[in-house]
Amino acid sequence: MSGARLRISALTSCTGQKVAGAAAVPAERLYRGQQHVRLMRGAETARGAGHEVAVAVVSAGHGLLGGDDLVAPYERTFQGMPAAERRGLARELGIPAAVRALLAEPADLRLVLLGGDYLDACKLAADTVLGAPTLALCGAGTALRLPVLAGLRPLVLHERDTRRFACGLVGLKGEVAGRLLTLLAERPDALADLLADDAGDPLERIVRVPPRRPAEAALF
Repeated sequence: MSGARLRISALTSCTGQKVAGAAAVPAERLYRGQQHVRLMRGAETARGAGHEVAVAVVSAGHGLLGGDDLVAPYERTFQGMPAAERRGLARELGIPAAVRALLAEPADLRLVLLGGDYLDACKLAADTVLGAPTLALCGAGTALRLPVLAGLRPLVLHERDTRRFACGLVGLKGEVAGRLLTLLAERPDALADLLADDAGDPLERIVRVPPRRPAEAALF
């Protein structure tokens, strides 16, 4: 696969921190939480290497957003919302159906960066169809709530990984995803090894990728 142009899809969550101002901006540029910022650094690196990286955001204010969808800053989050209210709002916004449709789309790789409350809003189930090999970056508790699906592999992150990746828990999923995308930007052939059944711990390879610092990225 060396030199191949990869199609990668990332599904992430909205964050409380957003760009200042009232004007609408593309969704992937709206959020300023550490998970999103670190994910986008890797996405921009992979795009710069010629790969196709689509970013979708589960938004408590607007439903499932594509990266290019124009959105003005808003204040609403699924984090900490009572379960019944969260699930009702998610249904109202059409999130479960939209996420299922997205996950069924073909790609070379799909990354899922969702905490427990956002995963609950998506209502993934055993009959969810995956159109791409999918890595779910999550904590141990969230991993237990994932349905068993063909093509889905939890990439479980622990508190000790904050030291390995020099990143706090809030941004850890984004940091790991960003470094993974940077690795694939440089070596698209590494994807087959990362997805192999006998690949061992993918984090061992990802942690070797130097982090991109904010000064290295014009927009993120």
